[in-house]
Formats: sequence, C-alpha cells, structure tokens
Amino acid sequence: MQAALEWSSLTNTSLFAGTALYVSLAVVPGILGFVSPALRAQAWDSMFRNVAPLQTATSIFGASSSLALWYKSGDKTFLYSGLLLAAMGPYTLGVMMPLVNNPLLSIAASVTSGAPVAPHLDALITKWSWFHAVRTVLGGVAVGLLFQYYISGQNKLTLFK
Repeated sequence: MQAALEWSSLTNTSLFAGTALYVSLAVVPGILGFVSPALRAQAWDSMFRNVAPLQTATSIFGASSSLALWYKSGDKTFLYSGLLLAAMGPYTLGVMMPLVNNPLLSIAASVTSGAPVAPHLDALITKWSWFHAVRTVLGGVAVGLLFQYYISGQNKLTLFK
C-alpha cells in the first residue's frame, strides 16, 4: 500500500506538472498562431475539453495520495505537495472559471453556431495563459518537492530504494 501511494503521488503530480507545462509552452502559443480567430476559439475549446479531465484527475489523485503519505509518515514534504495540488481545484473553479474559462467557452460556442468572433478573444486567451501559468508553477513546485525528497536520500519510504 505504501509503495502504491508513493507511486501515485509522484506519477500524478508529475503528470499534472508536465501537462501544465506543455499547455503553457506549446499548446497556447500554437493556438495563438492560427490566422483565423474562429480557429483560435475552436482550438482553445478543444484543448480545454481534452486537457481539463486529465488535469482534474491528476490533481485529485496526486493531492490525495500525497496527503495520505503525509498522514502515514508525518513528513511535511507530502503535506506541502498535496496542498499545492489540492489548491488547483478552488483556484480553477473560483478564479479561472468565472474570469476566463467561461467567457472563452461562451465565445467558442457562439463561433460554432456561426456568430462572429468576439474582438477580445486573443486578450482572453492571453489572460487565460497567465492564470494557467500559476497552475504550471505550483505544479512544478509540488513535483520538485517530491523529487528533491526522493533524491536527497532522506526518504524513509519504499520508492527508489
């Protein structure tokens, strides 16, 4: 059970951070590179609908397994990593959804139904990328804490032994 929690914590936290970094560095700049505003709206919508379930699942599993490891071991590395990932839910739902996600989803839906693209689409995508950068940094810190713990030789747990 211990090894499964460790594997889940490190794997899901790494997947969350890696996906967030990829979206920040490759996907969003690619979307903004489309010439057609309608294509930009549809590409953002497609990216969001594909990545959101993965980011949700990895943050939930990474946070819960990290927090379970903290509970079992008392090591604050797992507490901090788990809390960083657990914070993604409230941050996304409370900050990103009302300020940028919902307006972008609305624009994408209107474009799909044939309406003209809102003139502030690019500004919203850029704003979204800055909000998403917070998720990327926090995910990177969470996975960095775990890797530092495991490679430092201080770990008393089973992974990498």
